[in-house]
Amino acid sequence: VKAVSAGYQYSLILKNDNTVWATGINGSAQLGDGTKANQPRLIQVATGAIKIYASLYTSFIIKADNTLWGAGSNYIGMLGVNNETTAESLSFTQIDTDVKSVANGANHTLFLKMDNTVWAAGANNSGQLGNTALGAGSFRKVKIADNVKDIAAGRLHSKKKKNDNTLWGAGFNSHGQLATAAAPGGVAGNLTQITTDVKAMQIAANGLNSYIIKNDNTLWGCGWNQYGQLANGNNTDQATFQKISDNVVDFSPGYAHILLLKTDKTIWASG
Repeated sequence: VKAVSAGYQYSLILKNDNTVWATGINGSAQLGDGTKANQPRLIQVATGAIKIYASLYTSFIIKADNTLWGAGSNYIGMLGVNNETTAESLSFTQIDTDVKSVANGANHTLFLKMDNTVWAAGANNSGQLGNTALGAGSFRKVKIADNVKDIAAGRLHSKKKKNDNTLWGAGFNSHGQLATAAAPGGVAGNLTQITTDVKAMQIAANGLNSYIIKNDNTLWGCGWNQYGQLANGNNTDQATFQKISDNVVDFSPGYAHILLLKTDKTIWASG
């Protein structure tokens, strides 16, 4: 096994021979095995893959030729198959070409292409697609940004890191997860620049937080903080990025906690 991706009550596994295996719940066909039956054991569902992405009810794989394939629910267009009559895809079906990476939200998807353009599909009820012209959403992939080298999606918000290391965001700001300094609870319907000098970013799956590492290896966080996942000594939500720690080389956010790895190889946790 060389990669794993955990979705909501199901898992995808990528083996060294580039086969994809799946197990777990399958009510929306998210396993991509051609059925909607739950699978209690790992079964092979695809070949030739180099990247895997599991989410709530939709799965994606990228193959060695950079073609994008998807399976699972498309009830509001998050597969991006350009077909409003496709409620779900039982097996992995080719969706696009020249795709570099994917970011899954609760009901929207971001696609980063090889030319560094970002395309989006799915719900836009909270501005998560980053373009108010798309109204409530889009079943078709729509270009929303250029010059992007990384993407991340939360429950109802999205982040993009551009080639100049600036961070941009859009979507629901219920707990300050956009870090725009706007009062929590609002919506940013179009992409807004948030900060600069960003080395890496992550949003927990279906999460209400955003985290970044800056080029000086400091870790910063914002958003929901009910369980102390921002590691700032309290349980107050933060509407702007607050510094969490120095000397961080990697981190992994969960729904309500965070783990971080420091330069001295120690692991720290909060939440």
